[in-house]
Order: sequence, then C-alpha cells, then structure tokens
Amino acid sequence: MWMTFHSRLRELFPDNDSLTVDDIVSVDANVISTEERTDDQIVTSVLAESRCDSTCDSESDDELSPSMPVPTPSEALTHVEKMRIFLEAQSDIDKSVFKCLDIIERTVLYETPKTQKTILDFFKK
Repeated sequence: MWMTFHSRLRELFPDNDSLTVDDIVSVDANVISTEERTDDQIVTSVLAESRCDSTCDSESDDELSPSMPVPTPSEALTHVEKMRIFLEAQSDIDKSVFKCLDIIERTVLYETPKTQKTILDFFKK
C-alpha cells in the first residue's frame, strides 16, 4: 500500500522527488483556523453573557412569582375569549391576529394535559 501511495505521489508531483507523506499531511499546519482571543475579549464576553443571564432571570422570576398563579385551561380560554371580544370591537385589526388567537385557543384545548375523570365526577354536578 505504501508503495502504491508513494508511486501515486510521484505521478502527481513529478518535479519534486523529496516530497513525503509528512509534507502533505502538514501542508496546512501554519494556517490559522481559529482566532486567538485576548484576556480582555474573553472577560468582556463573559460579562456580557452574565448581564444577559441576570436580566433574563429577573424577567422570568417576575412571570413565575407566587403572587401570579398559573391559570387553569378554562381560565386561559376565558381570557382568550375576552381578548377576542376586545379585538373585535377595535377597528383595523388584521385578520392574522384572529388566526393567532385561534392557534392559542386550539393549543389550550387540545395540547394541555387532561386528567381522567371518574364516574363519580359526573354525578357531582
């Protein structure tokens, strides 16, 4: 195999008798493939990420605070219906807004986990 490879090298590069496999393998050894970052660039990058993380965390903490409980699916549907009534009363509302409300409504109706009812739940009403 080595002889086949070596003879193929001679065919491809007939003018260069001293060409070796190591020369071919290391032909791009001095090519810069990544950028070297300075310490200042690294520190700036890390500080920017931590600022974003702390900002994002504080916003998500407000959304999940105990003072605002997660609504039930039926409450969510009520809110969607109220939003639909409000938007229908406005002028110049794009139809795509109502399509979005339909998507939200379908998501609440069909993609929220449901608990299985027992026969006794039927008689409680």
